[in-house]
Amino acid sequence: MKHVFFLTLLCVTLSLVSCAPSVSSNPEIARIDSAVVVAKNTHRQVLCQMGGDWCKWCRLLNQEIASDTVLSQFIDEFFIYIHVTYNGKDDPQSQALNDRLQDAARFGFPVWVILNQHGNIVHIQNTAYLESGFGYDHQRLLDCLNDWK
Repeated sequence: MKHVFFLTLLCVTLSLVSCAPSVSSNPEIARIDSAVVVAKNTHRQVLCQMGGDWCKWCRLLNQEIASDTVLSQFIDEFFIYIHVTYNGKDDPQSQALNDRLQDAARFGFPVWVILNQHGNIVHIQNTAYLESGFGYDHQRLLDCLNDWK
C-alpha cells in the first residue's frame, strides 16, 4: 500500500513539474517570454527587433524610432517593443534565438518579428522594404506597424 501511495505521489509531482512554465536560460529568449507576458496583460502585440550594435541599419532604425514622436507613440500604444541581440550562427544562444523566431535572420538585420499575446509569431518583416535612401521611410514604418497592431 505504501508503494502505491509513493508511486501516486511521484506521478502527481512529475505531472506538476511538466506543467510548470519554463524559464529560458537564454537571456534573449527570456526577454521575449517576459514581453509576451506584458503584452498579454496589456492587450498589445510584441514588436521584437532582432539585430545588434554591430549593425549600422539597426542603429539607424533605432534612431529613426527614437526621433520620430508619432512613430514612437504608435509603438508604445500598440506594442511591447524589445530588442534582442543576434551574434551570428556560430553562437549557440543566437541560434536558439533564431530558431525561436522561425529563422528570422534569413531576412538580414534588423528584422522585426511580431508576436501575439500567446507568443505566436504573426509576422516577420524584412526591414529592407521599409528603407528609403540612406534611412527609413516614416510612412512605410507606420503602415507596416498599423497592419500588425
